[in-house]
Amino acid sequence: MQSNLYLAIHAFLTIIFGIRIVRLRWKHKVSLGHGDKQELIAATRVFGNHNEYAPLFLILLFVLDFQNASAAFINTLGIAFTIGRISHAYALTHFVGRSRYRVIGMVLTFGCLAAQAIALLLNFRP
Repeated sequence: MQSNLYLAIHAFLTIIFGIRIVRLRWKHKVSLGHGDKQELIAATRVFGNHNEYAPLFLILLFVLDFQNASAAFINTLGIAFTIGRISHAYALTHFVGRSRYRVIGMVLTFGCLAAQAIALLLNFRP
């Protein structure tokens, strides 16, 4: 199954984003929350934002894979979503406010989710 690769990649991204928060909490001596440290606020949002979108994407990707969607379609979605999430994480970490990386990240994220929903609807059999 093609989706296994993206399930693993996003599991590792979740771990990496989580470890970054732990390291920043140690650095800033903050045991809970963000202690009004901008760096920690951004890291928390990177982790949270990833975990708001990745589970739905991965569930839909698995369903499409299970329904025998083409490997090219699964991999295109997986690559685009992964680039989107990394781009968005980069933007939140390196820029304040709007940046093209943040926009690219969300366009890819929403585009992938929409493509998945459309593919599932097209495959729907009452």
